[in-house]
Amino acid sequence: MTGRTKDTLLIAGMICLIPLVVFVTVVASNLYRSIFNPYLDYDVARDVTISSDWVEITLERPLEAERQIQYLIIDITTPYKPDYQSWGLRLSDGSVVTPQIQLVDEQGNVYDLTHNALDEKSIGFSKRDPVSHAIDLPKGRKYPKVRIRCDKPIHCSRIYWHCYNQWDVS
Repeated sequence: MTGRTKDTLLIAGMICLIPLVVFVTVVASNLYRSIFNPYLDYDVARDVTISSDWVEITLERPLEAERQIQYLIIDITTPYKPDYQSWGLRLSDGSVVTPQIQLVDEQGNVYDLTHNALDEKSIGFSKRDPVSHAIDLPKGRKYPKVRIRCDKPIHCSRIYWHCYNQWDVS
């Protein structure tokens, strides 16, 4: 084989290889997006009615402050309208309620969560510093218990722990 034939074959191989690399990159990125989910969601409970008495849920798998941001989200089936002024739930009788949430770590320390996300379907709670508003739930701890109560009964279809990094979803 002459030098010129080798060069021609090398150029032809490169020309064929470039579309193949582009195709593999596109397929791999689409596959990555469909498999990779930036959210870590763990079910705490399903089909629960919360009342004025504390409901204590002991988890098989303790919650952890994974990733940058953590919320405990309650999907509510009791009819309500979001009351953004009080960050509560306006029930059909006109009363406004806000569930109270506590996480209990393995040493028995109790962390009150505050409401900070609200829409027509759910309400979210996290541990925030009252001054800086930074999420400050201690990392490296396990939270095997969740306590929930509300002044009036509300029915929840799902309660779950929702964690993510801001840079993964921006």
